[in-house]
Amino acid sequence: MAGHAKYSRYLLKNITGKSDHPEITAPAVHLGTTKCADGRDFSLNLSTIERPFLLGGKPEVSELDRFFVFIATDPYKPELFQAELDLSLGKEQEKYVIREPRVVYIPAGLPHFPLTFKKVDSPFFMLEVSMTASPGKAGESWASDDGKYAKLITAPRVTFNTMVIKTYIGDKLIREQKKPMKDWNYTAKDVGAGSLTMYWYNITEPMDMYEPPHAHDHDMFAVHFGSNPLHMDEFDAKLHCWFGEEAEENIIDSPTVAHIAAGLVHRHVDMRIIKKPFMLINIFMNPEYRKARTLQEEE
Repeated sequence: MAGHAKYSRYLLKNITGKSDHPEITAPAVHLGTTKCADGRDFSLNLSTIERPFLLGGKPEVSELDRFFVFIATDPYKPELFQAELDLSLGKEQEKYVIREPRVVYIPAGLPHFPLTFKKVDSPFFMLEVSMTASPGKAGESWASDDGKYAKLITAPRVTFNTMVIKTYIGDKLIREQKKPMKDWNYTAKDVGAGSLTMYWYNITEPMDMYEPPHAHDHDMFAVHFGSNPLHMDEFDAKLHCWFGEEAEENIIDSPTVAHIAAGLVHRHVDMRIIKKPFMLINIFMNPEYRKARTLQEEE
């Protein structure tokens, strides 16, 4: 039965609200500190930047690893990023200009800010992720010989996956299509930066994101929110998902973070009812995407 207490706790809802930054007036997404199976802490904030302003007037240093992800908002033209940002990194206040979708990894101990949104011709999403620092390089050790930190700023890859698109009239399936779907992704192992992997998609039409029953050996966070940058709280879709070996059904029909804890069996997501586009960001607490363990393999 949908919403059963055993697994519904993995669907974290009521995540939209007012941003902590007064310059950001559109509803924002916030997930407070959440403990992962390996003991690390994880949190995120997702905001819409719609006008120029200065964020963080002086350098900050954090004990956590931080990621800033800048994402275009048009669900039909996800490469359309029309803004210019200046970000300062390191004690030297090295300034970097960002004019395209980017992922910025800020290791614990590295001074960062100010971040200046110089030009915003169309709104864009800014995802901020904070997590317990990964072992290894930290702070100033990321500087290259010439004192630059450019290797911490990564252009996400664009890849295509085949999705199953199902068309129904009532409950009757009348057509099934396989269609390539574009995603944007960042794999920390590929760039030697941080300990997570991210994929983000724009969901614009009904589909069945099919996967066999499987589990990961690390935590995963799936962030669902409306694609309208000024109203991320508007979520006009109904998704069916199944958790546990017993395939307990749960429903996502509002902005939600699904916390797929390490070892939790989950399956495909039936996205049959999509009245408005929404965005899905999958964050894996691992520096590379590893093949999940399926129930068939266990048997």
